[in-house]
Amino acid sequence: MELRSLSDQNVLAKTSNAPILFIPNPSQINGLINKFPEVKIVVTFSETKTTKSNREVLICDWPGEYERSDTSIIGLHMGCFVIALEGKYWLIAVDTALKSLDKDNEYLSNVAGLMVWVTDEANKSNVQEAISHLAPTYIVYCVSADKEVLIKDLTPPPMASVQELTIKASELDGESEQIKAQALIV
Repeated sequence: MELRSLSDQNVLAKTSNAPILFIPNPSQINGLINKFPEVKIVVTFSETKTTKSNREVLICDWPGEYERSDTSIIGLHMGCFVIALEGKYWLIAVDTALKSLDKDNEYLSNVAGLMVWVTDEANKSNVQEAISHLAPTYIVYCVSADKEVLIKDLTPPPMASVQELTIKASELDGESEQIKAQALIV
């Protein structure tokens, strides 16, 4: 899986099944879909009204079960999704959504990776709680360059910040005792 930072906190994930756009601000969906016509799945963290239909592009913005291009997506609640990427389950969330995370949710039991948008100092405890509960083998902290200081004291701390990241399936196998954490500047 390749993750590439776009503009305005948006991320493009290229997976073996299908490219996926993660767009925190739903007002940017139409422009980004036009820029990346190969994308057929969009995940956003708040309700959207878009001119694209779910027949053209699957827009995941609400709790529920979604599937497109052999990619399974479970919307747990607004801003919090479990997505099958490269054969492993990832929790994709914004830090504010982690506060109301139901830790007993059955979909969280198999999560190998966590990709979280860190936006505010006040939400860092939510991120730490989620990491402790999930015990993922790989974490991607998505943070804007001006807020990069927010992730420096998270445990585990991220390696060097990057704008593009390649994650191999073998890195998610859980055989390593150390969680791998990376910062993606968005």
